Amino acid sequence: MGPPALLMLGIREDKWGPVALPFDLTPLGAPGCRIWTAPIMQMGAPVTPSGTAQIKLGIPVDPAINGARLNAGGLNMDSKANSLGMTTSSYARIIIGI
Repeated sequence: MGPPALLMLGIREDKWGPVALPFDLTPLGAPGCRIWTAPIMQMGAPVTPSGTAQIKLGIPVDPAINGARLNAGGLNMDSKANSLGMTTSSYARIIIGI
């Protein structure tokens, strides 16, 4: 197993505190990598030798959250990828429908 991957879930995609999103990590040494959402929840998962990771989320059956939107992005520690030592995933939007 490699270093853990980190899933970041958030509800904002415009800013993270004073920082405008998406935040480009190129100036920090990770060209092409961005932080896409202001995380309100983060979860780690082990990365398999083939480079995949899985995280299962339990979604309650509650009509109050029907249509709720979450934004997601992943981060992986990879010391050989660039000078920052990490890569990020593409952006995902999750809409809860029950």
